[in-house]
Amino acid sequence: MKKLKVLLCIAVALVGFFRTPLYGARAEEIKQEEKHIPLAGVCKHLMVIFESPLEKEKVGYTTTKVNLRQEPTTNSEIIKTLSINTKIKYYDYDDKWIELVDGKGYISKDYISDTKTKIKTFTLPKNHLTKYNGVCYYNGKRESYYNLPMSQVIKYMHDLGFEGEYSIRADGVKLFNGYVIVAADLSVYPKGTILECSLGKAIVCDTGSFTRVYGSSALDVAVAW
Repeated sequence: MKKLKVLLCIAVALVGFFRTPLYGARAEEIKQEEKHIPLAGVCKHLMVIFESPLEKEKVGYTTTKVNLRQEPTTNSEIIKTLSINTKIKYYDYDDKWIELVDGKGYISKDYISDTKTKIKTFTLPKNHLTKYNGVCYYNGKRESYYNLPMSQVIKYMHDLGFEGEYSIRADGVKLFNGYVIVAADLSVYPKGTILECSLGKAIVCDTGSFTRVYGSSALDVAVAW
């Protein structure tokens, strides 16, 4: 968008320059010189200067609840929070942020996908982790939850040879290949370990410093809350 605006401004200025009426002794001489400086040629040279393509409008979907910010930084004021699978039209601002087409905000690229996130339904057991209790104990294990981008987590699982798609259940629980994504102590539960948690059958895909505080049996469940 910025490049397009600059290009248009230069083109308009040049049109004015080459089309400004001239009077006096030099008028005829200038008129002859104009024949050797066609406007089309000027525009062609401008396009060579701006050889990289103009920003292309894209369409994407939010992968979880995400903040729309006034500036491309996490320190910027939040305009509003968008729901999962909100359709947006945007331009790439840089490697980390996108800018809405209407110019009314920025979103981190970590939370944008080309396709909608699949949402699956699930019947919860009575004793389970929720957004409101924050922590629960199930089968002797302490459970908490976290909400971070999963793109790198899923990539690492694929790199390790685990096949499966990332999705989000209707209740906001994040899944890999249909299993609840959990973080755990990898020395006890290596990546790919299947175990039970209060929100269903889970797979270990991640880890965190919480295990040093709450013990090697603690689990952290990935959610979109």
